[in-house]
Amino acid sequence: MKINLRQRMAKTFASIQNTPLLIHPDHLKSISTEIKIRLEQGDVVEDYSQEKPNAEIKQGIAVLKMEGVIVPKGGPCGALFGTCPIEEAKSQLGILAEDPEIGVIILNIDSPGGSVSGVQEFADYVFSLRDKKKIYAVANDLAASAAYWIGSAAHKFYASSKLSVVGSIGVYATHVDISKALEAEGITVTEISSTPLKTMCSENKPLDDQGRAFLQEQVNFIHNAFVNDVARNRGQEASFVKEKMANGLIYFGEAAVSLKFVDGVLTLDELINQSLKGQDSMTIEALNGIKDVETFAKNHPDFFANVVQPSIRTAYEKGRLEGVSQGTQRERTRVKGIDEIISPGFEQLAAQCKADGVTKPEQFAIMQAKVLKEKGHTQPTINPISGGQALPFAGTSGEGSSEKKLILSAMKKGAQSRSKVLAKPNQN
Repeated sequence: MKINLRQRMAKTFASIQNTPLLIHPDHLKSISTEIKIRLEQGDVVEDYSQEKPNAEIKQGIAVLKMEGVIVPKGGPCGALFGTCPIEEAKSQLGILAEDPEIGVIILNIDSPGGSVSGVQEFADYVFSLRDKKKIYAVANDLAASAAYWIGSAAHKFYASSKLSVVGSIGVYATHVDISKALEAEGITVTEISSTPLKTMCSENKPLDDQGRAFLQEQVNFIHNAFVNDVARNRGQEASFVKEKMANGLIYFGEAAVSLKFVDGVLTLDELINQSLKGQDSMTIEALNGIKDVETFAKNHPDFFANVVQPSIRTAYEKGRLEGVSQGTQRERTRVKGIDEIISPGFEQLAAQCKADGVTKPEQFAIMQAKVLKEKGHTQPTINPISGGQALPFAGTSGEGSSEKKLILSAMKKGAQSRSKVLAKPNQN
């Protein structure tokens, strides 16, 4: 796309004058200087392309990059100054929020702030997503003014290093008076308006007290909204934010932590790794203190459906698989125990006991003993498994005596098999 830079610069310069801005003053000066340089170059036509906010997704974690001066919409000058259009960022964020495979969204912010338009609405949208996803923000390496407003709306906000810069809670406005420059050029501007108030902040005349008061009122109104939203977002009293945080200054990492601007110093990679390891614990954290889960699910249906329930299903399935594995191991041990004590002629009974899924080796041994009892053996014999309880059979001589020895041998094998099972922990 071809654009006339001089025309675009003139329009951009006009848009940042006589209006409140949420940007660090030093960055605004840099933009103004660049605009003046471009204006002095005359009509220059250049190709235009602008990088839009984009997201990277990995294992259920989405990272949305937000870099550059925050503006309501994209435009040709964005390629020159590096802008982050809120319209595009909100669209991307909406797509991520509706993706059931994504449980965590990280706002990767590197911005000095920017326009007022759309910032509060976008921050409110980020805040509303707390009930739907886990939302983090990281200042990597700058989150000032409008960018801080947006980042503060996340569940947790981090500085990526000890030298990362956050803050600049405040509103900034300038008035440019070009009347003397016009006079030097011999140009006279006549303004006609339906009411004098329409032109009280005009660049064609010095700013009078009424115009100054009007701009100050706008600045204060936006500032108060900024303070109240940060207080809500960060879980602080508005009085604390106003007295300790909203002084227009910027702070480095650790100082920002101590003043409650951010929750800690954590690089983007560390935050991603922490999120990968702790997605199950995030659900526990979200439900911490919730006594009535049904009420919580009713009040926060999206969050419950997209974060809590999937974690519950994952935990249930994990437990089910572990149970199946342990049950399979126990069943193998049970069947093996029966196999080890089968006496000749009891193969069919053993097959039935193995198939029923419940008969233990020692129970099978007693069943064999009862069958032998029916053949006429009546003298009690000690049960080595029951610890001294008399068995319901006896044999004193001849065939009965040898059968008794056979049964005792089988039961001893069963007891040994059972002892091994009790002594050996289950293995998956």
